[in-house]
Amino acid sequence: MNTVQLECFLHVAKWLSFSKAAELLSLTQPAVSHQIHALEEELDVELFHRNRRFVALTQAGQAFLPEAASILHSIHQAKDKLSQSHSAQHLAIGYTNHLELEILPNILTTMRGEFPNLIPSIHYIDFHNINMQLEDGNVDLIFCSKNGVRKSSLKYRELRSTPYCCVVSADHPLAQNKKLTLEQLEGPIVVFPKNKIEGSVENLQNLAADLPTVTSKYYGDGGESALALVKAGFGFTILPEMIHQDPSLKFIPFQNIPSASFGAYYTNKPITPHAKRFLDLVEEYYALHQS
Repeated sequence: MNTVQLECFLHVAKWLSFSKAAELLSLTQPAVSHQIHALEEELDVELFHRNRRFVALTQAGQAFLPEAASILHSIHQAKDKLSQSHSAQHLAIGYTNHLELEILPNILTTMRGEFPNLIPSIHYIDFHNINMQLEDGNVDLIFCSKNGVRKSSLKYRELRSTPYCCVVSADHPLAQNKKLTLEQLEGPIVVFPKNKIEGSVENLQNLAADLPTVTSKYYGDGGESALALVKAGFGFTILPEMIHQDPSLKFIPFQNIPSASFGAYYTNKPITPHAKRFLDLVEEYYALHQS
């Protein structure tokens, strides 16, 4: 049983005419007759009563009619799904800090309009697994600061350059400063675990924590929890400047410290057009919202 046989059967059953079915299917009438005969042999039943002037469904043909329609419908559905799967444009996006997710809804909304077959997925990646996740093909690209990866075999595209900042609550003693040096830091500090922070930020936090004016440490399990402690008045932390800042927090740039380079890492394999467009949109978004 094949789709041609089912199509011939359904057309003859609808029009009760072999010639009409042949015309609609762009086949010859003998070809339609041959397909019906082959189907009847396979099913071991007669599907039509027919002579030169008359065509009618037999009882077996009437019973098979809804089954044939259902089978053909299922086949077409399966083909459509396979076709959609084949044309799907997968984009697996990795990120190293939850704060990096803030821009994705805007970017992915635009991408969905430009790439109707886009299937995005978003994955948290800790710093120790960046190389492995990219090289194993689990993600297409990973948002990360440039100093977060030391392996030269990966490609890096800078999307934004931004100053490192001391982040404090609005009522913190340091909040009145427009710029700071590390030596001006004082009071408790909120720091991150090593696997939740890139090297440059970790170094700055360690330098600050060793200052005699820094009195104690609190620990945040990543950017969001660290900012929650800062907002609650438990101390300051150090982060690159953010695009969307909480009005209850102050981001005070450091003097004499090079800016952070934020971008995306990916492998040496050719980047897909939709992945490149994604990175272009991210870069455009950052340029538009650059402070």
